Amino acid sequence: MQASCYSPVSSSTTPCTGASAVRAGALIIPLGHYGRRKWPLSSSKLSHLANTRRKVIVRTAIGPISCKVPNITQESFDDEVLKSESPVLVGFCADWCGPCKLIGPVIDAVAKDFNGSLKAVKIDVDTSPDLVKEYEVYGLPTLIVFKDGKELPNSRREGAINAKKLKAFLAELLPTNANP
Repeated sequence: MQASCYSPVSSSTTPCTGASAVRAGALIIPLGHYGRRKWPLSSSKLSHLANTRRKVIVRTAIGPISCKVPNITQESFDDEVLKSESPVLVGFCADWCGPCKLIGPVIDAVAKDFNGSLKAVKIDVDTSPDLVKEYEVYGLPTLIVFKDGKELPNSRREGAINAKKLKAFLAELLPTNANP
């Protein structure tokens, strides 16, 4: 289904095409049931707008997402997680997993909110297949909370989650002295 746009050439609506917009010298944006709006633009401004949008999309699609949660390996799992004195939130992730990249900064922010009473780490499932098998990780990302060397009951979450929900989830699991 093609969207309709206001055409300055005629009073009727016509299919929205780049050629009619450039020919008319206007940026035409369909706005659903709120109507249509037209902004006059020169061809150089229209070209600049198209190039700027393309750059933003490319940067967003392939750019790295900043995350300060440390990655650990199978070899360091015992020391970092099972022998830890504080509760540990473990995120099983992969480099090729989009939701995993999104949840990294969320884990980082929530761990900061717990003021050091919660440790957060990530494990790459591709480089740690034995841990994936041992903890039966079937979906990505998977979050598991460990305390005193054991997985806490009902502490497993699969899929992306926002910071507010993760914080509430952890507040229910952990004792009050570990809550922010």
